[in-house]
Amino acid sequence: MNISYFFYFFVIKTDMNTDIHSNLNTSNLTKSSHEIMIDPPFWWVGMENEELMLLIYAKGIGNSKLFIDYPGVSYYTEKLSNLNYLVAYLKIPNGVLHGLMRLRFKNEDDEFYFDYELKKRDFEKSGCKGFNSSDVIYLLMPDRFSNANPAINNFKDMLDKVNRKKPNRRHGGDLAGIQNHLSYFTDLGITALWITPVQENNNPDYSYHGYAITNHYQIDKRFGTNEDYVNFVKKCHDQGIKVIMDIVLNHFSMFHRFYQDLPSEDWVHPYVQGTHFISSLVDPHSSEIDRSSVIKGWFDKKMVDFKHENTYVSKYLIQNTIWWVEYTQVDGIRLDTQPYSERYFIAEWAQCINRQFPGFSIVGESWVQSPAIVAYWQSGSNNKDGYDSNIGHVMDFALFHAIEETYCKKNSTNPDIWKIYNVLVHDFLYGNPNKNVVMSDNHDYFRMFTYIGKDFRKWKIVMTLLLTTRGIPQIYYGTEILMQGDKTIDDGYLRRDFPGGWQNDKINVFEKKGLGTKQLEAWNFLKRLIHWRKGQNAIKIGKLKHFVPIDNVYFYARYTEIETVVVIINNNAKEYVLNMVRFQEVFEAYTEIINIDSEEKYDSNISTLTLPAMLASIFVLK
Repeated sequence: MNISYFFYFFVIKTDMNTDIHSNLNTSNLTKSSHEIMIDPPFWWVGMENEELMLLIYAKGIGNSKLFIDYPGVSYYTEKLSNLNYLVAYLKIPNGVLHGLMRLRFKNEDDEFYFDYELKKRDFEKSGCKGFNSSDVIYLLMPDRFSNANPAINNFKDMLDKVNRKKPNRRHGGDLAGIQNHLSYFTDLGITALWITPVQENNNPDYSYHGYAITNHYQIDKRFGTNEDYVNFVKKCHDQGIKVIMDIVLNHFSMFHRFYQDLPSEDWVHPYVQGTHFISSLVDPHSSEIDRSSVIKGWFDKKMVDFKHENTYVSKYLIQNTIWWVEYTQVDGIRLDTQPYSERYFIAEWAQCINRQFPGFSIVGESWVQSPAIVAYWQSGSNNKDGYDSNIGHVMDFALFHAIEETYCKKNSTNPDIWKIYNVLVHDFLYGNPNKNVVMSDNHDYFRMFTYIGKDFRKWKIVMTLLLTTRGIPQIYYGTEILMQGDKTIDDGYLRRDFPGGWQNDKINVFEKKGLGTKQLEAWNFLKRLIHWRKGQNAIKIGKLKHFVPIDNVYFYARYTEIETVVVIINNNAKEYVLNMVRFQEVFEAYTEIINIDSEEKYDSNISTLTLPAMLASIFVLK
């Protein structure tokens, strides 16, 4: 590392039960008038890890000595090569009281102080819910969902301005807009919201998506304040909705002070355009240059790549995540671009989160089509190299692409469902496939209704599959009303504004105004299916048994010891008569089969069943 180290070490031996406020001596000191930033901006006593790293930023702060006199707290400091930064390591053992801790800075010309707050922990009061296969996740982009407060659309010091006519400019959606419509999600049956990053993205363009952070400890004020986000999470919890926070560890914006005023040269990787050869990271025969292009390459010319081997960087990012979870009490994390970060850093990061918040949930994004490579990034998978990510959930991109390839427009007549079966065959590779998050579209790819050629029959099959197969279903905002988006045009077209989220919108989904017949049918179909799923333990926690597809018909069962649900997908363009003898092992303990849609009843010994063309039928066994 190209860092010069200077150490100051002070151990304060005081009675931990002393009134902390009695130690705040202000004589000969002035409250800091310096532009000083301290990350994290506050912390808590009683944390699992007693060590806290403060990254202090101010002009020339590295030339100052730091003094702390707080009962029970010991510390030392380290200088970085950039003297606008100072690192302080604090040890805060259990038993230290919460309160204001005075940080005294002294240099040749000046002496000043900053009161740093150590808070009392709140997280344990509400517990950690996490998310699991009983949930249905709804993914949305806050800038594109609803604009409740136009007064915060634009600020003079924010570089990107609202312009709804441009697909890649900001459109004005905010946290209040989502919060105002929580009843929409509960009506639909959604139990968890995954919201794309809400931290500050003060960039001149493409700031709306949130993945180019300029301040890791600040909510983008065009969405609201930090306090607004905390209140938003609380309101969601009041409605029985979990919140999944999107965390970005691999990269950050070139407009961040970390790049504009580098703490040290080895804080980031030098610019090299990155690649997406994720397979090279697990390939035992891969070249160093291929692996390096993923790990060390920049995700984008304006997205700087963190160097996680730098212990300051890794510590900073771990603490930042813990801070957000403790502060906001979110229920889970979606980790962006998991494989692009240094893998052992990711394992350490996840381990620290899991230790601090037992029962917490993390899902990693590893966008590859191979089940084996997706499984590599999930904790508990039997990797030959012994690597364990400590991340329990993965986004199931293997199934995602199998759905796309099966039902895409070019396969319009008899889409071959073998691809979907063949992906699920590989579930033995995963640590726990029931923790896979399954989806048909997201904010980075073609909207599903577009790639299936606007075929409503296929749309219903895909929705049925997502909500009845193993794993945790995730719905992309607007899928419920057949929104379209073509990635070949531009990403902005995948992320259109949600109809009704802006004043004077001609279509208002929240009020069901202006929607077409098919859109209303789609919304009601999905609502019925999601609410039905809530009462089916066989779907939420049951095992999966499936049969090799013959004649393009896929039969699978979800079951517990006392409940069984059967799904039969006829992927043919014509009606099909299914011989039921082959599936008798599923029906042995039951006497009756009930179609949940038509409510038709059949004897469990039925020899044949006529299946309508291009339809997924669901049956409950009694």
